Amino acid sequence: MLGEFNYFNPLAVYACQLGLSAQKRFALADMILSDTEEQEGDDKFSSAIADVENSWTGDVNGHSNLHTREDFAEVFDLIRIGVFEYIKGLGVDGSKLDVYFTRSWAVKQEGKQVVSLHDHSQSHISVCYYPKVSPNAGAFVVSPEELPNEFLPNLFSDDHHRNTGLIDPANKHTKKEFYLKPIDDLLLIFPSKMFHKVLPNLNNCPYPRYSISSDLVCTVKEEDRHEHCLPPISMWKKIEETKYD
Repeated sequence: MLGEFNYFNPLAVYACQLGLSAQKRFALADMILSDTEEQEGDDKFSSAIADVENSWTGDVNGHSNLHTREDFAEVFDLIRIGVFEYIKGLGVDGSKLDVYFTRSWAVKQEGKQVVSLHDHSQSHISVCYYPKVSPNAGAFVVSPEELPNEFLPNLFSDDHHRNTGLIDPANKHTKKEFYLKPIDDLLLIFPSKMFHKVLPNLNNCPYPRYSISSDLVCTVKEEDRHEHCLPPISMWKKIEETKYD
């Protein structure tokens, strides 16, 4: 008896090259480096800068709005094009949506620094762009929260089962993590709810790994009975704080 597997609605991470020249990409990396260096003498950020385990991340160091800066305008315009290609590729009519950059920041990773496992559940779509990456940079790791083929609890997610030979680590159906190699000019787009992390760089990295990340939120342009979508911002009303005597 020989059967076949059927696959239903797999997780998809969109990847493309933005097409920025090396000169422009390296200029972005220099601007990121400048942002990190300007805080070296600031006691407020000294603990974050001194962290040898975790990468420098702009969102927790006062640089979380790169999409509003003129010196980053070109790269975000190209990211915008990629985002709508991603939306279209998923079978969604992007012309019916308003899409907003809500936060954006850079990451500088060197040595054995990592980006720990996390998601961006406060937003809808997330992106990561690599302007300058060493060939030995650590992988971008996708870690699905749900392992749909795991028919016994923790069968695939517990490394003990792999180490004892119960699970074949090479079988694609049992994988709990998926690896993407970062390269210069690579843009990744994925659902914000997707858990991911970044592994440490390998030895002999001649320079840090630089990346630009952003979160996006989508609303429908017209309500039109789309119950599970955010309505247009024009329909929102801010609740003002009431002061009591």
